[in-house]
Amino acid sequence: RRAVRAIARSGLHCLKLTRLEIVVATDNIASRGVAEKAGAVFECVARNRLIVGAKPVPAAVYAITPGQSGF
Repeated sequence: RRAVRAIARSGLHCLKLTRLEIVVATDNIASRGVAEKAGAVFECVARNRLIVGAKPVPAAVYAITPGQSGF
């Protein structure tokens, strides 16, 4: 969680990025928890977004944007 927040702050403030995305396989509960605890906002489930084991799988898309609480 701390690493995600540090990377996000650096990207948003130092690099002036306007959006950071965290894309996680929907069944990867641990990584989804990290994204949520870091303050990323869940936006959608995208079909066939990732390839896992040579198979397309759906992924949860989270975003962090400037001005968002804590960033």
